[in-house]
Amino acid sequence: MIAVSVRSVAHKQNVHSWRADPKEGGVAVVNGIHAIELVSSWFNGDPKVLATSASSNLFGSPVPEHVVCTLEFPEGVIFTMQSYWSPWQEPQGLNQGDWSLTIDVLVTEGRMLWSNDSLHVWEREGGQYVKTFDPSDLFLRPAEMALKSCKGGTPAVTFAQALRATEIADAVLAAAPSRAEDVVSPQHPKNLTVD
Repeated sequence: MIAVSVRSVAHKQNVHSWRADPKEGGVAVVNGIHAIELVSSWFNGDPKVLATSASSNLFGSPVPEHVVCTLEFPEGVIFTMQSYWSPWQEPQGLNQGDWSLTIDVLVTEGRMLWSNDSLHVWEREGGQYVKTFDPSDLFLRPAEMALKSCKGGTPAVTFAQALRATEIADAVLAAAPSRAEDVVSPQHPKNLTVD
């Protein structure tokens, strides 16, 4: 794998209540965490935060509402993420346009782009295909999985995976040289490095 790029946009009419609480960490921890959790599960070792920018200019809340970051995993794979709360509803997206998620994976053999309810694959030799999926409720399915886990089933995400993703998100926020760093000051995890 060469690089992974994720764009996660959640439609919000306003940012208030627990989302606006600086202890919650803003969009990188509330929404971007899912992308961080997924991508970090593909690699061993702790990523290096190469660059981060955070702002609260969309709604003016006391937390980062827009975060862009670039990380590098020990294998040399670059992970770029843009996550923000949008006052505009996406024309297409998951959960009736409330959330738009795009994951673009670049490998030597080709490219794979998952965008909301479709997957587009390009092969190096020129082949390509597109697969579409039926829309699903992104809140109902995890809730069902959580209930199964409470009844003794295997959780979809282990505590160790959740903790690792949270530590990475905290390191991303700690590295942000923006106005948001005055508001959010998570403890920088010892095992993550920041350049």
